[in-house]
Formats: sequence, structure tokens, C-alpha cells
Amino acid sequence: MHFSHILLASGLAQLGLAVYSVKDEYSGESFFDMFNFDTFDDPTHGYVNYVDQATAQSQDLYNVSNGQVTFGVDHANIASGRGRNSIRLTSKTQYTHGLVVLDLTHMPASICGTWPAFWMTGPNWPNSGEIDIIEGVNIDSQNQMTMHTGSGCTFAGKNCE
Repeated sequence: MHFSHILLASGLAQLGLAVYSVKDEYSGESFFDMFNFDTFDDPTHGYVNYVDQATAQSQDLYNVSNGQVTFGVDHANIASGRGRNSIRLTSKTQYTHGLVVLDLTHMPASICGTWPAFWMTGPNWPNSGEIDIIEGVNIDSQNQMTMHTGSGCTFAGKNCE
């Protein structure tokens, strides 16, 4: 995936108009400083091996060049063990509200074995919910925008802990 940047903005409603200011910008050379590299087993039981930042960097699984962020999977080696080396990122900052702007210049094609995704999750994932903003699995021809919640979680009651 190629990212130009992700902006997170907080806003105030005033006289029916929303005013936003940039809170965080995920872009350029500092992009990966804003994330943790997850290394746990894939919760969907996919054939993937999520690696730490040092491994990802040494295997050229991500890059920042001229402000352009790129990341992907290991395509040079035959997958074994837990699966193909890849990265799974979780932001170091948590947000309870805001406006998110995602600027993509490329996303993987709809082919078998891909699962590009951009999700928002609650603090006790998966029990506190998940909003799938971008999710394309295998040969899907359309984005799978979805909201998931745990048992007893309601948005009206705001009891998703």
C-alpha cells in the first residue's frame, strides 16, 4: 500500500458548521514512529507471519521515499511456518472521536491471498467493536465496510468497554 498521509482531526460544531484542526498527521519519515508492529498470530487464522519493525525493515517490507510510505508482504521467499512475512500496524495513540482523512495512491489488487484493510477498533478489541473502513479479502470486487460489536455492545448506550 502507498500512503501519502493520514490526518486525524478533532472538530467543534458551531452554528451548524464543523471546525476541524489537525491533531495528528501520520506521514513521511515519521509515519512508522506512530505505530506498533504487531507480532501475534493472525486472529483470522490466515497464512501470515506478522513481524516486528526490525525484521520488516531488514526484509524491505516497508519504505519511506520522498515522503511516500509503502508497505507490503515478503514476495521474495517461499512462505513457511506461520506463513508469509507481513506487517500489521496498530497506532500508538487512541482516539474516541474525530475526522480521519486517508490518502491512498495505491492498494493491492483483488487477487487471491490479499487482505488489505484499514480498521478502527475499540480499546478491548474485539469485544469493544471494530469499524472496517477498508477491507478487501481475496478476490472481492467491492470494499467490505462493516461494523462489528461484542455481545451487549450498543452505540446508543455507549457501553462498549
